Amino acid sequence: MVPSTYISDHIQTLFKKYNIQNADVILYQKLIKMSDEDIAAMDYGIIALDEYHHDTSKVWGEKVRKLIDAHPESIIFGTSATPIRTDGINTIDELFEGNCASDLPLSESIAKKIVPLPKYVGVLYTLDDELEKLRQKVDGYMSSEFTVIKGNADTADTNRIMRTIAFHDCWKRQYHNSVIQAIEKNKDIKMSDYSQENLMKISLSGIKYINSIREIRRENERVGTDYVQTLEEVQIAFQLIDAIFTVCGYLTLKNFVTTFPIEKYYKGAKWEEKDYFYTMDVLKKMDWDKPIGRDELSELLWDYENEELRHAYIEFTTAMSAIYRAQTGKGIAETWCDNMGIPTFTEDKETGIIKNNRTGDIMRPKKASHIQIVK
Repeated sequence: MVPSTYISDHIQTLFKKYNIQNADVILYQKLIKMSDEDIAAMDYGIIALDEYHHDTSKVWGEKVRKLIDAHPESIIFGTSATPIRTDGINTIDELFEGNCASDLPLSESIAKKIVPLPKYVGVLYTLDDELEKLRQKVDGYMSSEFTVIKGNADTADTNRIMRTIAFHDCWKRQYHNSVIQAIEKNKDIKMSDYSQENLMKISLSGIKYINSIREIRRENERVGTDYVQTLEEVQIAFQLIDAIFTVCGYLTLKNFVTTFPIEKYYKGAKWEEKDYFYTMDVLKKMDWDKPIGRDELSELLWDYENEELRHAYIEFTTAMSAIYRAQTGKGIAETWCDNMGIPTFTEDKETGIIKNNRTGDIMRPKKASHIQIVK
């Protein structure tokens, strides 16, 4: 069992190379769509769970547990570089009752030259549970119990969701390929010394990938799935965006503008808002032939008019606030408001009642009436 087609293809290649037969490679995504009867009918003497720390997630975990319980006579083992997840779950205890056959620390594997000395490049963020919820929604639209009439709202929902998933898969693959190709072309070279062309490819595909993740979450909210992003996923998203912004910081300003063109909006002066001219005034003070720098990029993004960068930066600050909330109980904006003496409010979306978080006072919404009494 493997979590991605990339790993599946690599293992299939090794099977052919060493003439290994009577073995199958199955994606977890396929397993969770199998019926309990089909899982029980699987006939394997050995079942290997690659990257098994994913198997304690809500969607994958249920089916993996059924697989383990349905085959008590099979030899079942798992491999993972992160047996203890960032949310504190010990997956060895969860899946294998604490039985660990071999534990090889990263430092020891490097010392024994089993793996090369790692070079931090970026984070490949996966949201399999979130994607699966969306795919299940599509399956519901397509089921025989659901009547689909050409041109109706349900068909439009299905088409929109399928496009969103397709774009996500496309940019995830593109980002992955651009990172791998850059590493292969620039061996033993610091990322800051990579060619500008490679850095531009990673930056563009990375930002597109982040925004495709954003659209997946928006679709889950729109169609009403019960998916809730975990703290672990928020932390991974934060690391990924930070890594991509670090790559963007290695770009010269000229190549940055080429990769992310300034929006051609010119009415900022009329409406007293930022526009193309505002951004250009900021860029005139900068050296176009030097790398921007990571810290300077954060400052620049506040003044740079580009929709995709704007959405990516919102995702970054939203993830940062979610992590801060998990640590302190309040988001960054709420903390700032408290420090500045500005009251904050919480609205109950079902009743519409608004509560003052500082005083506890409750305000009931006034229903607008379009009926007037005629005397």
